[in-house]
Amino acid sequence: MGLGLSLLYFGIPALTMVLGFYVLMPLLARRGLTPYMAYMVGLGLPLLAMLIAALMAYRLEGHPWQWRALMARFGYRRMTVRDWLWTAGVFAAEMAIYTLFSRLALRLIKTSVIPIPASLPAFLDPRTIFTQETIDVAAGGLQGQWGVFIVSFVVLVINVVGEEF
Repeated sequence: MGLGLSLLYFGIPALTMVLGFYVLMPLLARRGLTPYMAYMVGLGLPLLAMLIAALMAYRLEGHPWQWRALMARFGYRRMTVRDWLWTAGVFAAEMAIYTLFSRLALRLIKTSVIPIPASLPAFLDPRTIFTQETIDVAAGGLQGQWGVFIVSFVVLVINVVGEEF
């Protein structure tokens, strides 16, 4: 895949995520959605679009709607013990790198090298110390809020499946 096609395949999803985060999320918050639900919808719709695009591309390639064919097309196979050991090692390295970059990012944010958008809700601001109050404000309270749980679960599934496809 050349540079132009790479930019197309990665640029369009990146642009939809930027629009979801910087345009749709603040719009939904202004329209009365809780910050958390606005975030979930702003994140979930671009992810859903990516999942649909992957499934459409799969079908346009002429593959049948069969589980085995779908798994074969996307390169999924049963993991071996060696695969699991590699996965554990890569995961540990990834967490160490994530921790280092998170600390660096926080330092750059605190020194204003990386600006934080004014519309960013407190629960997404890396400078925020998470408390029950922070979560309650973001989600409109959690007790009895089954919609928050259901939307979070659906977006998680769409994220994992869509990102992998």
